[in-house]
Amino acid sequence: MKKEVIDYLNSKAGTAYRHGTKKADTVINARIAEGATLEDLFEK
Repeated sequence: MKKEVIDYLNSKAGTAYRHGTKKADTVINARIAEGATLEDLFEK
């Protein structure tokens, strides 16, 4: 799931975030802990 979110963000924002970095995992895990679904992460 995290890989898909990072790939989506990179494609939309033109960025080059890497999969599996501590920062990326922390941010995505925080959203998931708040109850966000994969669809929620794509909408924001």
